[in-house]
Amino acid sequence: MPIDTSARRFRANVLANLLYFVFNAGLQLWFTRYLIDHLGVATYGLVPLATNMTNYMAILTVALSGSVGRFLTIDLARGDVETANKTFNTSLFATIVLAIALLPVVGALSWFSPHILNIPEGEENGTRFLLVCTGFAFLLNTVGSNFACSTFAKNRFDYQRAVDVVGQAVQVGVAVTLFSVLGAKLWQVGIGIAAMSVMRQAGYQITWRKLTPELRIRPRSFDRTRLREVLGMGGWLTVDAASTIALTGLDLLLANVLLGSEAAGLYAPCLQLTIMARTVVGVFTSVLAPTYAAALGAGNRPRVARLAGEGMWTISWVIALLVGVLAGSAPLVLRIWLGPSYTSMWPLVLALVLPQTVTMCVSPLSPVFLAANRLAVPCMVNLALAPAAIALTWVLVGAAGLGPVGIALGTAGLLAARHVAFTPWYVARVLGQPSRPFYRALAGVAVGTAVVGGCTVVIMQCLSGLGLACTVLALAALSVLYLLTVWGLVLRDGDRCRLRSLSTGA
Repeated sequence: MPIDTSARRFRANVLANLLYFVFNAGLQLWFTRYLIDHLGVATYGLVPLATNMTNYMAILTVALSGSVGRFLTIDLARGDVETANKTFNTSLFATIVLAIALLPVVGALSWFSPHILNIPEGEENGTRFLLVCTGFAFLLNTVGSNFACSTFAKNRFDYQRAVDVVGQAVQVGVAVTLFSVLGAKLWQVGIGIAAMSVMRQAGYQITWRKLTPELRIRPRSFDRTRLREVLGMGGWLTVDAASTIALTGLDLLLANVLLGSEAAGLYAPCLQLTIMARTVVGVFTSVLAPTYAAALGAGNRPRVARLAGEGMWTISWVIALLVGVLAGSAPLVLRIWLGPSYTSMWPLVLALVLPQTVTMCVSPLSPVFLAANRLAVPCMVNLALAPAAIALTWVLVGAAGLGPVGIALGTAGLLAARHVAFTPWYVARVLGQPSRPFYRALAGVAVGTAVVGGCTVVIMQCLSGLGLACTVLALAALSVLYLLTVWGLVLRDGDRCRLRSLSTGA
């Protein structure tokens, strides 16, 4: 069955991602407040930190899990079932061996965590168990990612998101049930995380059988030559994972070590707003990766450049609205979501969110490196910047005394600078196409964010005494006016035609 990269499939994928985002965002916003209310802010901060720490093991697993989707997509696009089976089974059995080898690492990390982290008194064993559960979930996801690759290779994100919805519901449902029956304890959150992982992997195996019946689990299809090919790209993915974690994945760990568990607990929900903003953009950009891989497999580089440029230009105006409203109304958002005592954290929200305008805007470019197998130079750039980010963060937190804001500026700010100076230029070089459309989109997102953010601040100042409902209605009116202005005056005829065709599935 050929891979469907039509506008109709793109629309279905975007809709599936959008529905998943709405569901997951609402659920996680509620669950964050629920955990803070029941566990306390310092203990809650250990939950996302535990997930981050076990994800550091991705440095060791990404060489396989990060590249198999690209190879499998190309194999299936070419109709090469034999090679596709070699790719699948080689990755599957290699990740099983790797997961078994990492079990002692999970055990050691869990046991010694009280000696590494600032942990509230009495939560040492709960933290150990939480790390065991998150480590188990990570290793199971690593093995199960081979089955999830079928949804990527066949461009069926609707199946993937259906599985993810069930998994998220199981995680929250199990934790809330245990809280209600046994009383709120940290270890119960770990049970929910492990249950989510088991449920998701069962779902991915069902979709794997449905979407790719030509693939079979066959140990004899393990191919050392294919493993070397996959690891040839995966080696650079490992370097990229290590440097990316150093640039963007150490926030919570640095907050815990440098500032304490209470500060890390306050940092975590603010960081979640940033993650949610990136997820909104991922609703649209994640569905581009299979199309890139298929087009590059056919040697059609101009199409990839056109899709990336159009994606950046269109999504930049959505990003500007999202970030502008969130930054301008940060105190209100924090008060509604977490309570009045958290409104003082609004400078941290700004420090985290504003650099994301650049990072999110260039997100349609990132899959090009993987699809084109041109990872060496971006990895070297990230590797060079990672020590600079850690050093800058240390200075901003210590010498400058900026606290959590210093952590955000040292990581997110430096990453945004990297994306402005390097990413559009190098993607254009890889594709042999001009970089002007990419920089045009970056300029657009900067202007749009400034305009929307300024208008939001004015609304907040002028209507603060008229009540919450009036303020929300005014922000909604601003959003509608902004979108109408962009549609009528900013987007070109070609942009509008493409959006109409996607909305109708034509």
